[in-house]
Amino acid sequence: MATPWVRTAQAAAHLGRSPRTLLRLISNGKVTPGTHYLRGLEPNSPVTWNIDALEKRWGELMAMDASSRGVKETTTTEDN
Repeated sequence: MATPWVRTAQAAAHLGRSPRTLLRLISNGKVTPGTHYLRGLEPNSPVTWNIDALEKRWGELMAMDASSRGVKETTTTEDN
């Protein structure tokens, strides 16, 4: 099965984020061209996203952000 490449609006909807948020990831160097996204030849060409790679990277970025704020991932356990 081919890797799913989708346009910015579809990728943003999939992650529950705005298209501008995804474009900021490019501007801030948080995603890698050719791995996470592709641009067309012209400056105004649409960006397409590798949804599988982007989803994985988004999880990594959120984990890094949480750790920088001192938030620890927790598992739910019932106290007796």
